[in-house]
Amino acid sequence: IGWCLELLIAEVLGFGERSIIKIAIANIALGLITQLLGEWWRRKHRLQQLPNRWHILPLVYGVFGAVLRSHSFANWTGLSTLAVALIAIGVGRRRQEFKPLVYLGLVGVSISVYELLLYQLQVSGGAFGDGLIAMSVLGTGIMYAYRILSPWLVDYLRLTSEELKVVAHVHWAVSSCLLLCATFTPIAINRLVGLGVGLFLIRYAIFQGRYHPQIRIAETWVYLGLLEIAGLRIYWIHTAVGRLFAGPLLPWRAPIASVVAYFLYILPWERWGWSKRPWQNAAYILPLIYLWESRA
Repeated sequence: IGWCLELLIAEVLGFGERSIIKIAIANIALGLITQLLGEWWRRKHRLQQLPNRWHILPLVYGVFGAVLRSHSFANWTGLSTLAVALIAIGVGRRRQEFKPLVYLGLVGVSISVYELLLYQLQVSGGAFGDGLIAMSVLGTGIMYAYRILSPWLVDYLRLTSEELKVVAHVHWAVSSCLLLCATFTPIAINRLVGLGVGLFLIRYAIFQGRYHPQIRIAETWVYLGLLEIAGLRIYWIHTAVGRLFAGPLLPWRAPIASVVAYFLYILPWERWGWSKRPWQNAAYILPLIYLWESRA
């Protein structure tokens, strides 16, 4: 029945302007319809598990549609990728052994929104660094959405909170890499946006190390946040404060860094939920860096 439905759709579409894209969209729509029909069938007949055909058919439709549109890139292709991802998630959440499909679906959701953004960037043009910053902003938004919506997503996706946290961590890593890569490319207008999203990424990393049960992992997160502060200096040196430190306060950078390092060393980090070791190590290194930079 599924194969005959595929042929019928293809023949009906063949009466008009012949287009592979139309057949691709029709297949993705068939995949969504059959996936939802399977859910309705299970609830209607109160089945514990659906027969395998209700899992296979939506996936076949979705994959076939994705293959047919793989050579196209337009303003609608991101939505088609999102539809295929939703099919994978809908099937994957049915059984524990189908969980890899949920992960593939989550990857597909991220790819779809990046695809939509890339098309807009291609149309509008602009500096390459601005595009990387925009992609980092999008990844950071997805990361925080996973954390904020975690209670609902855990129930819907049938993942554990730790598994969903790993997905958010992956988006943190991707967004951080995009933002750091942008520092080596021309940036026209989004420098302050890069600084803002960098603060969110730094905050996320440092707060992952707070009240963490495993001390090594907690310290690693704090080190990553501190390294990201150092890596994103290119964004804040062009602000008013950055120009002040590069101009009148240039000879005083090392003394100011020493004062900051003193407070990093003495603040009660353990009472606030962090391990004190990363902060004290940063206190050792910070004055040395600025002493070297202002050695002249």
